[in-house]
Amino acid sequence: MASRARERKETAEHRAQQASDDLEQLEQEILDEVAELDERWRTTAAEIESVSIRLEATDVQVLETRLVWVPTP
Repeated sequence: MASRARERKETAEHRAQQASDDLEQLEQEILDEVAELDERWRTTAAEIESVSIRLEATDVQVLETRLVWVPTP
């Protein structure tokens, strides 16, 4: 009986170690993919240039006017 329990314990420990190794491998893959995505988007973001667009009076419409009272100390 003791040998069977020992065998079951060793099997469970082996499975736990295997699961831990698999988890560690998955975490590393995720970190690698995130680093790759980050680098790709940083490169893309660096290529973006700002362009000023001047607002013209005809581009603005006032749909509603409201009066708001905010008490101040």
